[in-house]
Amino acid sequence: MNKINYGIEQIAVYLPEQREAGERLLRAGVLSPKEWAELQAQRITSVPIEQERSTLQIMELTLDQLFARGQLQPQKVKYMIAPYLYYSFPYSFDIFRYLRQRYELTDTTCFAVQGLLCSDFLMGLQIAWKLLRNGREADSRAIILSVERCLLDDQRYGGSAFLTGDASVACVIGQGPQHDQILACKNHIDIRTIPAEKFRKKEDSIQDYAFFINLATTLHHSLREAGVKLEDVKLFLPNNTTPSTWLGLAKLLRVPPSRFFTEGHQLIGHMNNCDLLLNYDLACQRGLLASGDVYVMLSLGNGGGVGCAVCRKG
Repeated sequence: MNKINYGIEQIAVYLPEQREAGERLLRAGVLSPKEWAELQAQRITSVPIEQERSTLQIMELTLDQLFARGQLQPQKVKYMIAPYLYYSFPYSFDIFRYLRQRYELTDTTCFAVQGLLCSDFLMGLQIAWKLLRNGREADSRAIILSVERCLLDDQRYGGSAFLTGDASVACVIGQGPQHDQILACKNHIDIRTIPAEKFRKKEDSIQDYAFFINLATTLHHSLREAGVKLEDVKLFLPNNTTPSTWLGLAKLLRVPPSRFFTEGHQLIGHMNNCDLLLNYDLACQRGLLASGDVYVMLSLGNGGGVGCAVCRKG
């Protein structure tokens, strides 16, 4: 294993300007009046949607941003990892072969990861980080690419908790001079929570307590590996599942809820494996992270998949 401190060198996001109003889903019969009222009570009224471009096109727009900056050399990209959920990627042709040819990624190994559902992004991050650290070429890079594209109206409704929009994100993992250093990254799944969640009654708002135990345990193990104390974390960046989950975790950890960035839930909806980079981008735009700050990415997938990454801002 080489001793290079790999991290996030750059990110790219594509978020459509047009938004899907919940009223249309109500008129289409996707939402009932009760469900629409529940979303409105949480101030969730619309999400970004893409009506003109295909899934592949918004993926290309995201990757184009990375390569257009001139900092990323195709021959240095050793891995392209695509965390995905269900229907996100087109299945009609060999998409990785196409991307390798389009971006001249002649020495790139491409593969998808799935299994932790909404927590797949951090699984991809951990894999990229481990592969680069175990590699022999210190200047190698990895790209993590994720896309969320709903093809049917009923794919946009996530119960009374959220709406799902369209987006694409990507990041480069490497060892550039101003990168956000990855201090630790762990993923965990407790298969005991899968049947419990599957058969939980819809009207029962109480989540399995094991979710919180697994989140807290994975976080503490990650902080210990990173050599960081809980009080030193400037900001927690969770994925956009129910905000009550993250407020409950804040209480369990005894940290102020204001240290959890949960605004993305209302602003952009739940974009599955795009959430974390979108929220990171929003937090940086708002000046919530400065050079040297420690932040934590947290994700929870349906059924109990948990991911955690401890990073230091470059």
